[in-house]
Amino acid sequence: MIETSRLLLRRPFPADIDAVYAYRSRADVARYLSAGTWTRQKTGEEIDTYADAQLNRPGDELVLLAELRTTREVVGEVGLKWTDADNAAEIGYVFNPAYMGRGLASEAVSGVLSAALGAWASPGSVREPMLTTGPPVCCVSGWE
Repeated sequence: MIETSRLLLRRPFPADIDAVYAYRSRADVARYLSAGTWTRQKTGEEIDTYADAQLNRPGDELVLLAELRTTREVVGEVGLKWTDADNAAEIGYVFNPAYMGRGLASEAVSGVLSAALGAWASPGSVREPMLTTGPPVCCVSGWE
């Protein structure tokens, strides 16, 4: 678990299905995601996958749910994927639009980036965020 000032970033539980489905099933959210909209069944399957995911080698992805510390409500998710290219990683996020404009995604990304740099990377290994047509992606290299 990663704690920030307003969020707990944690692995998902089966009971999180309603909160995750609330934003993952929305077309206005899915248009920015390669996975498209999720059915309730797909949401449950992905939660099960996220719950056991490990970040041990290139290709692995760790997805943590973002939970408000004050209400314990799940408001989004942030993921860290170890890519094959140059021992780099990508950070992505998706949040419920009801919580946009509060800086929660930035806070979640910052928390994951700090944890990743502390655990795997060496100083000076962060490259500039890549500009894409979707959500911002930040690369972390030096995972040795």
